[in-house]
Amino acid sequence: MDDEEDFEDQQLSIHESLKERILSSDRDILAPLARLAVAFSPPEHAPRLKDITHIEIINVDEKHIELSAVVSDGQESCISLFVPVTFPHDCGDSLTGDMVETECVLDNIDELDHMAEDKLFAMNMLAEAASREATLDHDLSLSKKDSDIDYPDWWEYPLGLSMIEECSTVEGILNDASFADALVDLAIQGIEYSLKSNMETEAVEKAVLVCLGPAGFYLRARVVYETNGDTKRKIVDVPCPFGIFGTELVADSADDLRAAVLGAVAVAQHLE
Repeated sequence: MDDEEDFEDQQLSIHESLKERILSSDRDILAPLARLAVAFSPPEHAPRLKDITHIEIINVDEKHIELSAVVSDGQESCISLFVPVTFPHDCGDSLTGDMVETECVLDNIDELDHMAEDKLFAMNMLAEAASREATLDHDLSLSKKDSDIDYPDWWEYPLGLSMIEECSTVEGILNDASFADALVDLAIQGIEYSLKSNMETEAVEKAVLVCLGPAGFYLRARVVYETNGDTKRKIVDVPCPFGIFGTELVADSADDLRAAVLGAVAVAQHLE
């Protein structure tokens, strides 16, 4: 038992010595370690680099390094994050201590840091894309009050409780995820008709039905387009009368409304 304890003490001493040599090297080590803590954390727990207030080496040997990052939660408290990272190259044998060369460990950290920078760049790009997507989705699904919508001349408001309820019911159905493609098809036709836009140079990524009336749809669409080699997106409101689908009518009953909606969806999908 004493031999086993002596061996464990020896290993601990070796690892502590190695940690001290790493921290006392003339290389800038703390910034790379912070990047490693972010890049090699589990994705669901990865902190932002700017939120790391302290980074510490818990353990290091010839095969890996264990880090502890103190992360601010943006309020008044912090959490500690444990991050083990395996070296890409083995640095010797900790059984003989001196064979675990400091430079080898530092070179591993440098290589991991380059990998971390690439991962952080990709993570930032994904985060920015997700943020833009969330903002655009919010703008896209943002409902407007009737007084804020610039309805076209052909627009008719539903009259009577039965028609009002039917319009609301159909709106809910069409805004279900299963009708996402159908709304895109309707928006494309509406853009070409109402906005006189050439959809050969633009594409509708997503559309929602803002409101439905007896004479047609009022859609909102996210449109992607190219300008000077850059891909950009915009939100457009799209009035879309039943008439462009060959149904010149103003529905005066729930059955007529559903027939007009189904007919418009069928024609729009066929045209696409």
